[in-house]
Amino acid sequence: MKPQSTRGRNFIGPLTAESRNSISGQPCRPGQTFIEALASTAGRLVAATDANPLVIHSQPGLAAAVDYPVTNGYVDNAFDTMRSRGPAPSTRTTF
Repeated sequence: MKPQSTRGRNFIGPLTAESRNSISGQPCRPGQTFIEALASTAGRLVAATDANPLVIHSQPGLAAAVDYPVTNGYVDNAFDTMRSRGPAPSTRTTF
């Protein structure tokens, strides 16, 4: 299985102005408090041992769908949209 098939992204939104840290002349980025809250929550979801673990659902090509358990990840400091990526991230907060 290709590594790309076992990776995924979650899109969070809609967001309010409080989720960003705007500095004049620089790209708009998520605020550090917001990033840490997302990473902490994702880490708790990954650590949860109930009957509904956090998974990446993948169905590459014509193959049967497979659920890959999420074991770790990161939240970066760049906004993406469903249609495009924003500026390149400069930091990652892992969980």
